[in-house]
Amino acid sequence: DDPQDRILAAMQSRKMRGNASYLAFTATPKATTLEKFGERQPDGSFKPFHLYSMKQAIEEGFILNVLANYTTYKSYYEIQKSVEENPLFDTKKAQKKLRAYVERSQHTINTKAEIMLDHFIPQVVNTKKLRGKAKGMIITQNIEAAIRYYKAVSKLLDAQGNPFKALIAFSGEKTVDGVKYTEADMNGFPESETRDKFDTDDYRLLIVANKYLTGFDQPKLTAMYVDKKLQFVLAVQALSRLNRSAPKLGKRTEDLFILDFFNSVDDIKTAFDPFYTVTTLSEATDVNVLHELKDALDQVGVYEWQEVEDFVARYFAGEDAQTLSPIIDIAANRFNAELELPDAEKIDFKIKAKQFVKIYGQMASIIPFEVLEWEK
Repeated sequence: DDPQDRILAAMQSRKMRGNASYLAFTATPKATTLEKFGERQPDGSFKPFHLYSMKQAIEEGFILNVLANYTTYKSYYEIQKSVEENPLFDTKKAQKKLRAYVERSQHTINTKAEIMLDHFIPQVVNTKKLRGKAKGMIITQNIEAAIRYYKAVSKLLDAQGNPFKALIAFSGEKTVDGVKYTEADMNGFPESETRDKFDTDDYRLLIVANKYLTGFDQPKLTAMYVDKKLQFVLAVQALSRLNRSAPKLGKRTEDLFILDFFNSVDDIKTAFDPFYTVTTLSEATDVNVLHELKDALDQVGVYEWQEVEDFVARYFAGEDAQTLSPIIDIAANRFNAELELPDAEKIDFKIKAKQFVKIYGQMASIIPFEVLEWEK
């Protein structure tokens, strides 16, 4: 078969079929989702073809309003003043480094963990919310912070006679203070059991960094303690872990509580506003940006077009990585050494390459024409 025919067949396979219906159900549609599934408006914007808004779902009792009891707890840094008075410091950079150090230090985490438990135990556990089954989630900046929080919370619970247990959730392996940790080792059972174990009465707190911030359905969650920067869709998805209704347990909006150590009220409100009533896409993606990105990438000289053609022909002929890798290695060597590119140019090339792949991947199914060079 002609490689060109194979490429065209691959491109056609991604096109949206005219004789099929595509239905997307999401509470937080991305721009690409609206462009694929939304209805184009006279002004060029896109809107969902049907909307069941967060506002309506709250009013009808299908979900709870997680912002009803949202509050912030602003950290205070006494060291800021001394930094500002020292002309040897680059104040902005110094404050950023100092904040990062303070936020991840075990002492600071111990203090915050104590504040969290001082609320969770008397206000959630002891008041027997959700008939004594209410649970909480601690959202941390990263895996290291999650591990430190887990140690702090476990120590505090141990000192109080272990009224309940906490779990931690993270992917992979992480070394902190020279010790390697995994989720399974810390919890004492396989990672695959974490979700089910947390549903039992033995465990009341779940400590996470990124895992379980989306797609985690646990109606018993009522309290959340946030020590992580949350923006845009992630803010909505993360805080919405609390919005699941639980009629059998008598869960009400009044039972929810979010204590945020990191974000401002305005940041969270801004994140939620587009999704509360309707989300729209202001304009369609300009496919011409793909021409511009490809031209910019071509001009750097990391690859020769004949090498691209050679790679594509071999790829669609079904050749294995052993014959494909040397072609990539030639381009990688130019990028890393031969061209002697400054770091700034290397970063710019990587950014543009990622943008091209992302945008083309999003547009391939909806553009009404084929550009073989983009596919290659």
